[in-house]
Amino acid sequence: MTSHASTVTVRHCDFDPGKRRLHRRVKRITRTPIPFTHVLVTYTKTVSEPADPPIRSSLVSVDVLALHFDRIGRRLVLGVAARAWEPFRDELALPGVLLGDGERLREAAMRALTGKLGVIPSGVSGIGQVVTFDEPNRDPRGPTLSVAMWAGVTTRTDTAVWVPLDLLPPLAFDHRRIIEDCRVMLAGSLWRDPVLSRALTGERFPTADAVDITASLVGRAPDRGNLNRTLRSVPGLHRTEERVAARATGRPAAVWEWENQSDPTKEGPQFNTE
Repeated sequence: MTSHASTVTVRHCDFDPGKRRLHRRVKRITRTPIPFTHVLVTYTKTVSEPADPPIRSSLVSVDVLALHFDRIGRRLVLGVAARAWEPFRDELALPGVLLGDGERLREAAMRALTGKLGVIPSGVSGIGQVVTFDEPNRDPRGPTLSVAMWAGVTTRTDTAVWVPLDLLPPLAFDHRRIIEDCRVMLAGSLWRDPVLSRALTGERFPTADAVDITASLVGRAPDRGNLNRTLRSVPGLHRTEERVAARATGRPAAVWEWENQSDPTKEGPQFNTE
């Protein structure tokens, strides 16, 4: 409870006996003819108001979808790792860390990639934010927000387990739901956002890579004619005269190239939060 004092001035009605006694007393002390209607009664009262209840703050976790295009398996794979601590010790989970005081989301994501998956900073081709999951009971340790991030990884590490998006193993927390929801959002952003697209393809890539990356995120093979028209409309991407055989069979595919040098420190698209 909090208290504060306030001074209130009240003009009483003429028939108030208390005011009449005060009027006679003031005239006697001051020896001044004061009109009865000019007498005011002033008093101070203390008002108690309930204080704002203390608010328990939620923790913020940064969980990363580390994506690598496997050119041998012809699909995107996702990096997960076994947890070293409770809860869910020894169970596979997305690489994640609690956000530090004053730490940027990208910095926390990089810390998760290097600390949990063993990825070196130069092996990260891009990082971006996807969505925030705010279910209060998603973490048994207490209310914890999860800010889901994506990251392009150029080289797989032995520290992590790399799994296809269609063959997810059992995962800790609500990480399966995080992956499934983010996959839909990333599929919608692919080829619309150059930063995400470039992080997954690399600086130069054949059309066959674009087909397989799209199929990995969307869940089905795209129409090649439509995909070629889409690629032509991507800012900063142009088709070269070169052709390469990306697969053991089939015709050589056209090669696409991004303009200028990519900046892996640049963050990717920012999606709406939940």
